[in-house]
Amino acid sequence: MIPCNTAAQHALLPGFAVADISTITETGMQSLGRTAVAFCPQPFQSGEYEALYGSDFL
Repeated sequence: MIPCNTAAQHALLPGFAVADISTITETGMQSLGRTAVAFCPQPFQSGEYEALYGSDFL
């Protein structure tokens, strides 16, 4: 669980540390290496993203 504080609320997001993860880009797959992924309870305003990732969570 990853703590998340916003102007509207405080929450715990389910998250996972992964050894290697890739994302799909316009030019193909891009490896992100070791990182963490936190899943959001609802899509962001654009509706395109439902998770956060980055080594800052580790």
